[in-house]
Amino acid sequence: MIQWVDKEFSVGIVKIDEQHKQLVGLINALRAKSDSNEHELISRILTTLMLYVRNHFTEEEKILRKINFPSFSAHHQQHKAFDQKLHQLRNEFEARGKSPELLADLTQFLEDWLVKHILIEDKAYSRYLLD
Repeated sequence: MIQWVDKEFSVGIVKIDEQHKQLVGLINALRAKSDSNEHELISRILTTLMLYVRNHFTEEEKILRKINFPSFSAHHQQHKAFDQKLHQLRNEFEARGKSPELLADLTQFLEDWLVKHILIEDKAYSRYLLD
């Protein structure tokens, strides 16, 4: 589970911080259900997460374009790769059914990626914008 700590995770843009909190909430909800047999609920959480991720990336990229963030292209490519990986993992989940190993891998991937992305990549545009 990811514990949101403003001091650690905030990028200084309220809208983006709120979206990051929602993403954390969805990933934590997935983690909480990963031991259950509720395939349909887990599938709905994954679908909601995928839609929310796309919306968040769109919003974040609008801001990065607006501020002429020098690393926009690389940031966009990371978003694109994450979106593709998330779709691949969701498709595996739907094809294989509930697999404890797959769900553990999926939630670990999501947690690791989001935390790393916020702390490294998103903090880079935060420093650029706020400096």
